[in-house]
Amino acid sequence: MTPKVVIFLEELVEDVEFVYPYLRFKEEGFETFSVAPEMGSYKGKK
Repeated sequence: MTPKVVIFLEELVEDVEFVYPYLRFKEEGFETFSVAPEMGSYKGKK
């Protein structure tokens, strides 16, 4: 069974706060999901 992880996403999140954990979990074999308060596009702060 593949381990699963959820990453929470919010408007103006620092890009690295989302991308780095996302990529690391993927590298370790986790099935990764992102969850946000509302469906749509979110813009990062960079």
